[in-house]
Amino acid sequence: MRQPIVSGQIVFTSKSADTSDVLLFKDQLSRAGIEAGPFVGNSFSVTAEQHLMENCFHIRLEQETNGSWKVESPSSQSDSIDVSHITMIPGLTGVNLVFDSPPDFGPTDFFV
Repeated sequence: MRQPIVSGQIVFTSKSADTSDVLLFKDQLSRAGIEAGPFVGNSFSVTAEQHLMENCFHIRLEQETNGSWKVESPSSQSDSIDVSHITMIPGLTGVNLVFDSPPDFGPTDFFV
């Protein structure tokens, strides 16, 4: 059975990331089976099956009824988490995995 597809953003919140660090991190993610989009501004998109995201980032994900994803922890749920620890790139900090709510395109029973 196929796992749900999860998408999010890797956002660099500190100035410690240079282009070579970003490319190295994207390569690490690709080798783990996670599709990484182009680096634009201070972020890039990531997409993979739920189990790949959970294994790579050492997190547990829960899907909300509206389709958005939350990182589940013993104390709370959040739509973002610091993942600097998994980059294995010395000095690279402020790396966050962020899940946005899916876009609302209006009522589902509206037909033209």
